[in-house]
Amino acid sequence: MRIKLHRYPCTVESNGSSPRAAEAVAKRAATNNHEGGKAMATANTTNPVVDDEVPDEPIPAMQQLLDNPFLLLFIGISMPTVLYIVWGVMEIVSIPIAK
Repeated sequence: MRIKLHRYPCTVESNGSSPRAAEAVAKRAATNNHEGGKAMATANTTNPVVDDEVPDEPIPAMQQLLDNPFLLLFIGISMPTVLYIVWGVMEIVSIPIAK
């Protein structure tokens, strides 16, 4: 079974012990006879590659954020800068005025 992630596809091997997996492979082999040859009866059923079972879902916003290294660099530099500026302004404002 092929699992599609955002950028990095990986393959998960099945040992064939699941009856649902075996049934899905048999059904797929029966329906994939569009080439005019055998119905893939001799195909390797222990490691089926399934691309049509994975739904195309939108990429979550947090994953898009963490996939962009330049955005992470910008946030990593700008957030401490802004926080230290705010902290410094608060310290300056808290100093009592001399008489």
